[in-house]
Amino acid sequence: MERSDYWKKDKFDEFSAKDAGSFAKFTIENRFSKIFKEVCSEEYEPFIKDHKVDDEKILHSNIPGVDELKKSISSYKDYTIKDFFEKAPFFLVEFYFYHLLLSLRNYDNLKFDFFAAKKDADWKDKAEDFSSKLSVLFDDFEKFNKRKFSKKEKQEFNERKNEHIKSILYYSLTSNTGDLSQLHEIRSESVKCLCNETEICQNYLDVAKPYSRFDIICDNSGAELFSDIYLAVFFLVYGLAKKVVFHLKPCPFFVSDATIDDFSKLVAALIKNGKNTELLDFISKKKIEVWTNDFWVEPYYFDKMPDDLKSHFDKSDLVIIKGDLNYRRLVGDFNNYTDKAKSSIKFERLEERCLFKNKSNKNIPLVAPRVLKSDVFVGIDTVFEAIGRNSDSQFKTDGKWGVIQTTLPIKTVGRTKKKIKSVSDKNAEKKDNKSDSSKDNESKHSISEICFFILFLLVALLLIGSLVAVLLIVFSKPLVENWNCKFLENIANFSPKEAAERIDFSIILTSLSLLVGGSIFVPKFLLKKEVDESVQKEIKNTVENLVQEEADKYIDSKFNSVSNSLNKCDAHFSRMIAFNLKEEFPVWSIGWSIRSLKRYEKLDPNSVGFAEYFDFVDFLRKTVIESSAQKFFVLIKDVKNEINPVMAALEKEAEESGNDSKRLAIRTVKDIIDFEYSVQFKNKDLKNRSILLPVCNLIGGLAKCLCSAVMVNSQNEKLSEQNLLYRELLEQILQISDYGKKCKDFDAKKDYENRLILVLKELEECVKNKNEKYIKDFAKCDVLFFQSK
Repeated sequence: MERSDYWKKDKFDEFSAKDAGSFAKFTIENRFSKIFKEVCSEEYEPFIKDHKVDDEKILHSNIPGVDELKKSISSYKDYTIKDFFEKAPFFLVEFYFYHLLLSLRNYDNLKFDFFAAKKDADWKDKAEDFSSKLSVLFDDFEKFNKRKFSKKEKQEFNERKNEHIKSILYYSLTSNTGDLSQLHEIRSESVKCLCNETEICQNYLDVAKPYSRFDIICDNSGAELFSDIYLAVFFLVYGLAKKVVFHLKPCPFFVSDATIDDFSKLVAALIKNGKNTELLDFISKKKIEVWTNDFWVEPYYFDKMPDDLKSHFDKSDLVIIKGDLNYRRLVGDFNNYTDKAKSSIKFERLEERCLFKNKSNKNIPLVAPRVLKSDVFVGIDTVFEAIGRNSDSQFKTDGKWGVIQTTLPIKTVGRTKKKIKSVSDKNAEKKDNKSDSSKDNESKHSISEICFFILFLLVALLLIGSLVAVLLIVFSKPLVENWNCKFLENIANFSPKEAAERIDFSIILTSLSLLVGGSIFVPKFLLKKEVDESVQKEIKNTVENLVQEEADKYIDSKFNSVSNSLNKCDAHFSRMIAFNLKEEFPVWSIGWSIRSLKRYEKLDPNSVGFAEYFDFVDFLRKTVIESSAQKFFVLIKDVKNEINPVMAALEKEAEESGNDSKRLAIRTVKDIIDFEYSVQFKNKDLKNRSILLPVCNLIGGLAKCLCSAVMVNSQNEKLSEQNLLYRELLEQILQISDYGKKCKDFDAKKDYENRLILVLKELEECVKNKNEKYIKDFAKCDVLFFQSK
């Protein structure tokens, strides 16, 4: 039986576009057309309607993996591409789509990565940060090897190493959020883990001798590929593995998937200026190897892996499987359900669904950090599934939720532990200490029980003695007379008064004994259970509240730190784009500059020094925004014999960038006035407000100029509705503004709208009176938008 026969079934369990509301349907209807238009010159809809799926002219033979693809789609040969997309398994469809792009771009002859520019732009501005991060890893370990450490210091170092494993696996997970094949770029500030089996991995990696080889099956290029390199270096320098093998795609695939070219570019950036030479040393000594295989672009699950590759992984001590697509290959692109109605997904651990087996048909030891980007759902408890579903309706596909799962055994045995105490040793010690403490408590409890018993015995003897004394006094005379009890003669000779006094004393003594005994023993026996339960409940509630409070503080601090870093990276990236656009596309350049400033505005002031903040804003204001504004003003002045010179100048830029001029104007206005409103009114207490206000003054006039130009345009198109000019523009701005219809802050939303109406009404009067005051205001470069006459 050939591997391709798997796809020749009449019925299949895999997801497809036939499933209403599925991610498969969404992708085929939305993402495919967008990617196709970016890469190919053909018209998407006519092309997929007019061509058969197995057309020899559109699937070239000399591309890796295409021969197996042709075998797999043979049962659909009479389908058009459109019908194939809608009816075939989504997993097979996706592989076909990216092979189709390779053929249409003549990859078999040109060997040109048409996704390269997009992939490189995604990480180039972060290269220096990547290099510094890797340098720190090399430097820390070098310092450790050069110094002589005490046992305690070595123990602490080993503990840090184990904590590092935890953080590096989470870093490996979050770096998978960047995926350029998505319709909207995923840049999640944090990933909430629905299943985290990191501790099992820590135990597996707590060893005395390094494992022979680890393998990393890579996913995306850029930030994620760097996280893979960082992980590999960590394994090597900390003595966890002797070798790490990277497995990359043999050709461009799924837009951002990593190839050997991507790996070499990233390594070149990491060793630039003589940094991280140890990385080159690892590669030259074959401690880091890079492999590729056609299987990675063939439409098969891991159980259909060719024998040569399967033999390689049989000898691997640990495989790290990255990304959503590789995860789907690992478990199958379908869900198992508890009933025929598919109303509830069946809970299964990864090890139960794993298709990656060795020769003995046992699971390959693997770890799978996966950000959820498709409907496949494995190994997530129903409680956590409910949390995700109720928190986020798109939690399976929006890249904000993830898992770190493994097929490793929960308890690792058979490896010699290091002499240095690891975290697991410490945990064992803690358990021993708890056990000793428990024994001490039991011993104390036994002593208290003995003391209690002795006290009980004394009170009982006292009570009995008192009763005996009373009885002897009362019956002493009959006992002496009838039984000749001579030892009671003295008592029998007591006068009635003396006997009464002694009986009174005995009664008092008996009462006191009963009172003392009752106060001590009644609560002991009757209320013991209630007291214990009450104390335990109070302790439990106190501990839970403390743990929850500390956990919330820790999570908030981590989220804030990640959010800050992402906003900073985004700000620098937007600034770079703005700088590159300022000569040819000045209005677009201003829009990107505002985007960059908005990200910088969100930063925690304590994380950015005043000088750094000032330099960043000053560079944008003087070098980019002012230059772009002057450039656009010159373009307006150069327009002659035009009723609307501003829109005429804007149309040239819009045409060159492939956009609509009116849309460009409104979006730019929205960016400028949102930023000004935030700085001037919404965030009056902003620490660096004084640095940002000059930017608002610089471009407030431009926003007024663009608003007026849009209204002039509308006036020429709708002469009968001139009195509604400002209302139309107002609706369009509020539709997309951060303080418009989607704003949840009612007060800010209302205030923003009222201020905007005042300005637009004023501009409408200028338009109706053909007063070009707004162009003069733009020329001043010292006008705020929300500033009425």
